[in-house]
Amino acid sequence: MKHKMTLDLYHGRADPGRDMDDWGTQGPLLYVDCVLVTYSDSIRLQFTGQPDVEFLSEYVDGDCFFYDGVYYGDWSIQPLDDGEHVAQGKTPELFSPEKAKHVALRDSLKIIPTWACEARSQRRRK
Repeated sequence: MKHKMTLDLYHGRADPGRDMDDWGTQGPLLYVDCVLVTYSDSIRLQFTGQPDVEFLSEYVDGDCFFYDGVYYGDWSIQPLDDGEHVAQGKTPELFSPEKAKHVALRDSLKIIPTWACEARSQRRRK
């Protein structure tokens, strides 16, 4: 399969409340198959190799995307350009749900994600 898009994570830090005076760490390039936006407030992604389309908010803590122990303040979805990324020292990789914050929180604390609670509430109102 030919990958065409990536999610590029950058401006990373270990503490999301840290006041940044530089660009922080560069994150990984994650393969993405699909991006869906509904009324500009619902952004969903389907990472390559993952069965479901996920809400971006499931991976965001405050205003940072959490992945593999790092909070990223900036990210972009862009076409894959192997030559440019290799020159930057970045190799695209598959998304790993185990490295995402919502999976770690849900599994370790047995918390139901907010979106699931909202969906459940909406079903009860109908």
